[in-house]
Amino acid sequence: MIFQALRRTTVGTLVLLLLLTASSAFAQTATGTPARPRTGAPATPRPGPATAQPRAGTTPPATPPGPRAGATPPVRAAVPARVTGRETSAASVAGYALTQDMPVDPEVVIGTLPNGLKYYIRPNGKPEKQAELRLVVKAGSVLEDDDQRGLAHFVEHMQFEGSRHFPGQGINEFLGSLGLSIGGDANAETSFDDTQYTLRVPTNISGVLDVAMTVLEDWAGGATFEAAGIERQRPIVLAEWRRNLGADERTGDQIRAAQLQGSRYADRNPIGVPEIIQSAQREQLVRFYRDWYRPNLMAV
Repeated sequence: MIFQALRRTTVGTLVLLLLLTASSAFAQTATGTPARPRTGAPATPRPGPATAQPRAGTTPPATPPGPRAGATPPVRAAVPARVTGRETSAASVAGYALTQDMPVDPEVVIGTLPNGLKYYIRPNGKPEKQAELRLVVKAGSVLEDDDQRGLAHFVEHMQFEGSRHFPGQGINEFLGSLGLSIGGDANAETSFDDTQYTLRVPTNISGVLDVAMTVLEDWAGGATFEAAGIERQRPIVLAEWRRNLGADERTGDQIRAAQLQGSRYADRNPIGVPEIIQSAQREQLVRFYRDWYRPNLMAV
């Protein structure tokens, strides 16, 4: 694998780009702003994540659009082809004793950049001609301030509403040009402890993987939080809150409140509270983004 520095972000953290399978690498350095201390929390199983609502793609144009707003394409060194990854079998897993820690898959390349960002790279032969890129941020609803309850999830939605290289509906347009859509091919989810972004793209179309890596770059630190995008997403986030009013969710909330009394987990449901979602301002969203979206809390 080859790693090289590409560009700095203005939001104050790193951007990492990853080359997967036969032509993969993903990296970058960045300077960070003074970080707030991470709130301590007990290790407890988390309930199912609050998932962003899928949004339909657009009509595919002839060629996929790339980053806009004057972005300069990064220059990357050629990477020698490597063999496709082997599939993990039930027999290989059964070979480890129950008293033994499960080892890391030897097919995975693991490392940490100087700024603290971790990377995990694994070649896979199936599905062919496809790369799956993920950005995991170790920051979820348990880190919200009192005036931010539900905004970790709101921030996740805003990542699809304009960024440094993809203003407006740029990410949606890029996906639509490939016959892909938000929901099935690009999605995100927010839990108590982390926020995860997933993007799947074909690798047999020239330039697509490079643009996809720029999407991850913007998720890591390039969201713009435009007023129009906030107002577009506000009713969508509220609709997801309403979907969590069923008997199962209400019972789960009561059980969690009793089991975790005195913990931030008891009152930091990722879906949040409607009063804050309805009145949230840009400053509250940006504050969470700048406080917690930083390289030492990220992995790709």
